[in-house]
Order: sequence, then C-alpha cells, then structure tokens
Amino acid sequence: MKPQVLQDVAHIVSQEGSLEVALKRIVEGLAGRGGIALARVWLKRGAGELCERCPEYHDERRKSHRHHLIASAGRTISVAYRRNDWSRTDDEFHWGGIKVAQIESDSKPILIKSLKDDHQRIAPPDLARLERLQSFAGYPLTFRGELQGVLGVFSRSTIDDAGFRWLGIFADAVSVAIAIARAFDEIDKLRRRLESQNAYLREEVRDLSRSNVILGNSPAMRGVIERIRMVAPTDATVLILGETGVGKELVARNIHERSPRRARPLIEVNCTAIPRELFESEFFGHVKGAFSGAFRDRVGRFQLADGGTLFLDEVGDLPTEIQPKLLRVLQEGEFQALGDEKTRRANFRMIAASNQDLKAAVRQGRFRQDLYYRLSVFPIEVPPLRERQEALPILAQHFLEVVSKRFNRTDLRLSGPPAAIAGLRLARKCPRAAERYRAGRDRVSVRVDPAGYSWRRRAKVFAAGNRRVRITRRI
Repeated sequence: MKPQVLQDVAHIVSQEGSLEVALKRIVEGLAGRGGIALARVWLKRGAGELCERCPEYHDERRKSHRHHLIASAGRTISVAYRRNDWSRTDDEFHWGGIKVAQIESDSKPILIKSLKDDHQRIAPPDLARLERLQSFAGYPLTFRGELQGVLGVFSRSTIDDAGFRWLGIFADAVSVAIAIARAFDEIDKLRRRLESQNAYLREEVRDLSRSNVILGNSPAMRGVIERIRMVAPTDATVLILGETGVGKELVARNIHERSPRRARPLIEVNCTAIPRELFESEFFGHVKGAFSGAFRDRVGRFQLADGGTLFLDEVGDLPTEIQPKLLRVLQEGEFQALGDEKTRRANFRMIAASNQDLKAAVRQGRFRQDLYYRLSVFPIEVPPLRERQEALPILAQHFLEVVSKRFNRTDLRLSGPPAAIAGLRLARKCPRAAERYRAGRDRVSVRVDPAGYSWRRRAKVFAAGNRRVRITRRI
C-alpha cells in the first residue's frame, strides 16, 4: 500500500464537512488504488440513534449491534460475483463479520497477510480465491480514547508491515475527520434548530407578560389544580377539555412549568390555524426541495419540542389523513421530514386540548378511536366561568392590575358596593365573558384621561345586566 495513496485520500477528505460525503470519499479513494479491492467503514451508533440502512428495519438484531456499515466501495473481477454491488451498505455484512466484531471487542487492529492461511474467517469461503484477495487489514477508528467505528480493507496484493503502519496513520486521520464531520453536523443541526426556536419564540415573546397563575377558589377549580399537581411530574399525555375561552392554554402552561421538562420549550400549535396542505410540513418539517417553494430546510414542531412539551390546541380539528401519522409519532417517537429518508427521533411530552366532544367525533368517524385513547390518558376538564361565578371579582381585580402595569397606569381601581361587583356575573348570558372583559379592560385604560377634568367621572362602564361597575381614577 503506497503512502501517497493514503495522503491523497486524506487531502480529499479534509475538504469535506459532511460525514456521509467524507466517508464515501474515503472508501472510494481507497478502492482500486494500491491493490485494494474493497474498502468499508462501520460506524458506532449512539443510544436511540436509528439506522435507516438496516436490511430489516424492524429486526430486533439491529438493537444488539453497535456498529453499522455506513460506506462501502469496491469492484469485483470474477464471473461468480460480477453482479454483486460492493457499494451497497445493506448487505449481509451490514453489521460486520467475525473480524469486525473482534476489532470492536478488543479495540485492536488486525492484519491477515495471507487469506489462504485464514480462510475460515472469510465468508463466503470461495470469495478470496475467486476475487484473488490476498490480505485483509482492519483498524479501530478511535478519537480521544472512544471507539467510533472500524475501517476494513481487502487487498489483491499483500499488505506488508510498512503498509499496515501507514494504514494505521490513515485510520487516525479518518478518526479525526469523522469527529470533525460529526461536530459540523451537530453544529448545523443545532443552528437550524435555534433558528426555528428563535422564530417561534419571537412569535411568543409578546405573551411573556401573561400570568400563568390560575385564579379562583371554587371546588371545581380546586379540582383542576389538584389534577395538574398530580400529572405534572409525570410524562403522561394530557387531554384538556372545555369550552372556548375557559383557559385550556393556561392549564397546559401550568402543567409544563411544574414538570421536569420546564427547562425546555413549550411548543404550542393551534390546529385550527394551520392550512390543511401545510400540516405535514408544520409538524414533521421538510428538507430543501421537498416540494415547490421549499427553498431551505425547515425544522418541524416535533423536533422543536424535543426534550420539552408539545401542546396541540383544538386537536379535534386535525385532518383525518394526519391523525394516523401523529399516532405513529406518539407510539414510536419516530418521524421523517418531508423529502428526507432519514428517520428522526423526538422525545416530548404531549398535551392536547379541544372544545369539541371527541367521543362524539369518534362515533361519527371524524376522529380516530386509537388516537383518542392515546391522547386521553389523563383528561382534565376545565369548567366554564358560569359554573364558577365566585371567581369573577378576583378575575376583575387581576385584569385591572395587569392592564394598569401594561399601560403604565397607577390610578385605576374598581369601585362600587359589593352588590355592584357581584353584578359582573353576566357569564350566564355572555359566552367567553373573560375574553370580552380583557378586551374591555384595555379600552378602559386607554380612555381614562390622566389629567382629566373630572377624576371622579366614570371612565368606562362595564355593563352587567342592570348593575354597573365603575373603573375610576384613584385620588
């Protein structure tokens, strides 16, 4: 094996930043030069890292093999093997053979100068004779004491001790190239993820001032708070049910903030607001060129929520064609971005919310029964405001404090006898009363004149039947 061959290949590899491309260039640069007939690289897979090249994707054997064939190149010369494609990475040696297993176990190189004397470790037995293979050399690819993979070559000329030492030097260079390429891949993945998270957080930053405190001391709300306390420390899937405007998002935020995942983001998705044709791209992400208009890679919400919590609001509006795909992600924790063959993993906690009767939707065929059972592991039903009217004075005071701070007002207060404040209990007649009141409070704060000529004059009246509550400037 000529040193110049290894130097040329090392130079080519140093120009590549992608791990896949770098390994392909390595084996292609070795094969056919210096008498090398076949060159292969097996890489170590991390915990939970999937290999889409495994011949049998669901074979349990893939979980017991740490090393997988990533790159292969070579050229056959015999008639018996002329149809064999040595560039394939999903053949019978995808997990290596006896020699690769020995290198993996001992982390020591192997040199077989004459395959005729060691034919028992060659499969199939007649391969060496028909392909005129003379020698085999294998080196562990280690970086900072950690085994990353195995480099193996079959040569049609004898590999002597000097050539074996040069191959060792080259294996060290390959180990460094693999470590650098993996670092670049990780940096690029983190960069894309941070870009997507930053874009998402910019959308959410306006909501940072919102209070996540659940107000109210009614028995119904105490029951909701108790269920939040019970489920928050677990990873159980939660289904929050309730009418529009009762505070389902607030419950989801409380669960996330009390969970072990609170250091990671809470990714919120409103299923009603996503166009049907964009659901897959929104959830799974896509790669550049996956469809018309996909000019760059996009990280999906599943990947954004990795390590954190994914909150699907109005989950009952999910299209029926998306529901089985969501179910698979919940069951397997695996998904594929649009236009990408690589299988990705995401570990997130799922919280869903709906204002619909999902059981009725299941009976009508609009919602999958298996998905419903998967989502409703721990249901929480939030009562409407009309069933907890004793919370209205508390909410009114809270809203006033929030709006005073937002608009830099320190001169607003609720006034009137207790009977007048009790008159806020219009929720029986007014759907989404809390949201309407929040809108009214903002109008109040803007319209009160700071230098008003009549400080005691009512700035805004919030009608509740025949009763009125005044919001006046404090003297």
